[in-house]
Amino acid sequence: FETSNWTWDPVAKAYYWHRFYSHQPDLNYDNPKVQETIFKIMDYWFGMGVDGLRLDAVPYLFEREGTNCENLPETYEFLKKLRAHVSSKFKDKMLLAEANQWPEDAAAYFGNGNTCHMAFHFPLMPRIFMALWMEDKFPIIDILDQTPSVPDTCQWALFLRNHDELTLEMVTDEERDYMYRVYARDPNTRINLGIRRRLAPLLGSHRRRIELINILLLSLPGTPIIYYGDEIGMGDNYYLGDRNGVRTPMQWSADRNAGFSKANPQKLYLPIIIDPEYHYEAINVENQERNQASLLWWVKRVIAMRKRFMAFGRGSMEFVPSDNPKVLAFVRQYHDESILVVANLSRFSQAVKLDLSRFSGYVPEEVFSKNRFPAIQDSSYVLTLGFHGYYWFSLQRERESIAIGEREIIPELRVIGSWETVFQGKTREKLEREIFPLYIKGCRWFGGKARRLQQIRILEYVTIKMNHSSTQLLFLEVRYAEGLSEIYLLPLSFSSGEQAERVIQEDPGAVVARVISESLNGIIYDAVYDTEFRQNLLRQISKRQILKGTKGQLIAYPGKFYKNRKKEFPLEKSQVLKGEQSNSSLLYGNELFLKLYRHLDEGLNPDLEMGRFLTERINFPHVSPFAGAIEYRSTTSE
Repeated sequence: FETSNWTWDPVAKAYYWHRFYSHQPDLNYDNPKVQETIFKIMDYWFGMGVDGLRLDAVPYLFEREGTNCENLPETYEFLKKLRAHVSSKFKDKMLLAEANQWPEDAAAYFGNGNTCHMAFHFPLMPRIFMALWMEDKFPIIDILDQTPSVPDTCQWALFLRNHDELTLEMVTDEERDYMYRVYARDPNTRINLGIRRRLAPLLGSHRRRIELINILLLSLPGTPIIYYGDEIGMGDNYYLGDRNGVRTPMQWSADRNAGFSKANPQKLYLPIIIDPEYHYEAINVENQERNQASLLWWVKRVIAMRKRFMAFGRGSMEFVPSDNPKVLAFVRQYHDESILVVANLSRFSQAVKLDLSRFSGYVPEEVFSKNRFPAIQDSSYVLTLGFHGYYWFSLQRERESIAIGEREIIPELRVIGSWETVFQGKTREKLEREIFPLYIKGCRWFGGKARRLQQIRILEYVTIKMNHSSTQLLFLEVRYAEGLSEIYLLPLSFSSGEQAERVIQEDPGAVVARVISESLNGIIYDAVYDTEFRQNLLRQISKRQILKGTKGQLIAYPGKFYKNRKKEFPLEKSQVLKGEQSNSSLLYGNELFLKLYRHLDEGLNPDLEMGRFLTERINFPHVSPFAGAIEYRSTTSE
């Protein structure tokens, strides 16, 4: 330690210390110099952009004579120091405990929210497979009933497969024999106390089973972890020995070495899969991206749908009583958001009666199709499911469900003259009274979905003239039955003909209404999906434009980064990022990122203030430079 040279390559240094401690059984983690070394290596990788670290076999970090060295107090104390160091220097980094133990023992590695951020839930994984083969929900319910609650700032990490064998340490001897009998008939697939196979071979490449087990992974409480290759149904090669059979190169394409490497195939650390059933030329990312019915596309769609509901990530879980042990049903709930998950574990079709009486008056809406099922009554709710079938239902109050159903038909506005006249007279009243309340409830950036709307009115609008059209920048005041009102930004553009049909097909959620008159037919829609509007926003900043509204001004100005740039940014390469939440994000090539705030508040936006201060006042190098902004400044007292 005295001669440590910190100019070494960090990878070599990390490897050196790993080899050092692995050959030093008496290495003392309480030694300040040892801790300093560990902290420096961690800081390096976190500084490089690593989001989290897995603490490998963490229960055995310390050794003590006369014990099995498992879960020693010294381990917990050291992890608290580790967590304190990470928290003091980084606000967005994570420590994941690999503790292959029973839930109550693994939960100890969360501490009081001051130890590890996450921990693998090892006992749940084999019981998901058991429940699927036994066609019985009991193994899943039993282990989750034994799982203690965790601190609000912590989370379980759920998985089906990983880079090791499917471990069977956290099951009884009888359960282990059963798992071997049904999932590892070939003795060569068994290693240690587990099964060295990937997900698809374990399930016989049965598409419905693969979908069902992934639905369970994405529905249960915790953060799901998907092992590379499982999203395309990759195979394995357990003849390679040890755990290498599930660590073969990722199959990107049908090219040389499955697109993983251009090296001589003999130089690969592990060979690619050439088993006829899982051959890399047939099963690869490139092929499945072309086929929208592929497993890869299914996984993408389910993950995208999961992200729409906070109940999956943060919600509570409650099992729903039923009369059929082959059907697992539970409710994930977060605030006013309730998701009913129903899964048929059987290879045959099943009917089930669910006790949903506490949701009487709610209407289940299937989240993928948006189809509404019969309303829930005080009596048992009957569902039928196909073999290995599943449902995700959004439980909504009957009035809310009807309102969403009405939005499926695009409303019409009849005008005389240009499309801008929709903001005048009776058409403006219809917008405020009927169309905007229905439209805004379906917008992801609208934060008042759980509150009862009383009124929406156009508080202000600014006309933005462009080369071929114009955009109206609306400031909507949303009033609720209780609480304070809010102001939201909604830019609207008009399109007709083929462009309008393209918007309807590609971004149906952006369409507000159809506009019909004697001289024109088209749609008004959210202008962030209008390429010309996005380009115009950047031009406003570069040209320092000032646009007048009825009660204020829209003022654009560039930052030092923009002013010092010698060439123009690529206006033609703009796009809307799909993961919008409380705002809309626009990307210009790979160079500029523009955040369009939807919920507006009086005063200087903190994001703008901090970004400008860090990059223009103190030249802080670790944040994106401030390029410019567009602000609205009122000239009236309203």
